[in-house]
Amino acid sequence: MYTPRKLGKKLREFAERPAVLGPVVGATFHGLREGDLLGLIVAYANCDGTEIPPGLAEELLRALGEIHIQGELTDQQSEAIQRASGELQQSHRKFRAAMKWLCSPKNSKPEASPSRKLLESGNVEWGRYPLIERTSENFVQYFENHGLKHFKSRLSLQEGRLLAIPRIVHLVDVFCACILKGCLGNKPSEMTIKLCPTCDKFFANQRRGYCSPDCQWKHYWTPERRANDKWVKELEKFAETCKPKYRRSVADLRNKLALPKVVGRLKSIKCKIGNEDWSGWAKIAERINTIEKLAAK
Repeated sequence: MYTPRKLGKKLREFAERPAVLGPVVGATFHGLREGDLLGLIVAYANCDGTEIPPGLAEELLRALGEIHIQGELTDQQSEAIQRASGELQQSHRKFRAAMKWLCSPKNSKPEASPSRKLLESGNVEWGRYPLIERTSENFVQYFENHGLKHFKSRLSLQEGRLLAIPRIVHLVDVFCACILKGCLGNKPSEMTIKLCPTCDKFFANQRRGYCSPDCQWKHYWTPERRANDKWVKELEKFAETCKPKYRRSVADLRNKLALPKVVGRLKSIKCKIGNEDWSGWAKIAERINTIEKLAAK
C-alpha cells in the first residue's frame, strides 16, 4: 500500500526556495524593478474588476517588451493595450480570490481520509486533495497553473550568454509567478504582499501588518472592544466610590455586580479575554480583577 511521505528537511528547503523562479521573473521585465512590479500587482488586486486602473495594462506591456512607444500611440499599440485591459479585467475575480486565500491563514486539515483503493493506486500526493480541503486544492491548482505551468521559459544564447526567456500564456501568469517568488515557504505575515485585516486591501510591505497606521489603530480598537473598555472603566470608578465618604458601601458594589445585565456583560467579556488574541484584554482583565477584589472585602 502506498503511503504519502513528507519531503526530507534538505529537499523541502530546496523546494521552498524561489531560486528557479527568481532569474526567470527578473528576465521577464525590461527596466521595471521588483518594487514597481509589486505595486502593479497591488493596484490590480485592489481594483473592483469593472475597470482596470488607468495605465496599468500599458505599463505591463512596456515592461514585458511587447510594445515600444515613441511619441504618440499607434493604432496597433492602442489595440494591444485595449486587449490587455480586457484580459486583465476578465482574470481579475479569480486572481483576487486566489490572493485573498494565499495571504490568509490556511486550513491544512484533510478533506477526508483517502480510500484504500486510492492509496494503493499511488495517486495520493502529499499536500494535495484529499489530504487538503477542496477549496485549498483549487487555489493551489490556480497558482500552479498560472505561476508555474503557464509561465514557461526557453533557453536562448545571445551575445555569448545563455539566457532564460519566458513565454507566458496569460498576462496574469506574470503576476502569479512574481507572487510565488516572494511567497514560497513563507507564512502570510512574511510574504511580500499582505492583506490588511482592517480594510481588506492588499499592500506591499514586509515590515508592517497593516496597510496604514490608521488601519492598525482601527483593528486594535474595534467598536466592540472600545465599548467594553469604557464599560469596565465606569464599573471600576463605581467600585472605587463604594466607600463611606461617598455614602456607599461594598454592599452597593456587590448588589450592582449581582444584577443580571452586569453578570451577563462580565461573563461575555471574560469569554473574549480567554479566547481572543488581543493585547488590550490584559488591562481590562486587570481592572475586572481589581473590582472583584474590592467586592470580596
